[in-house]
Amino acid sequence: MKGRDTAIPTCITQKLTSICHFLVVEYVLINMTKKMNANQFTLKAQEVIQAAQQKAMDYGHQQVENSHL
Repeated sequence: MKGRDTAIPTCITQKLTSICHFLVVEYVLINMTKKMNANQFTLKAQEVIQAAQQKAMDYGHQQVENSHL
């Protein structure tokens, strides 16, 4: 394999990075929901939490922070 370019194309590394970020977010959200019972919140509070989770995912963040609320 001498002289052969073994670099991974940028488009593949970007896609893999995107998939990894998605999987981390999914893992965090699953564990977060295990720790709290969403049924104990009012409907409005549940909507706010869902919107914050979506905003975190849209920005590629791995966890929901105060700034997402």
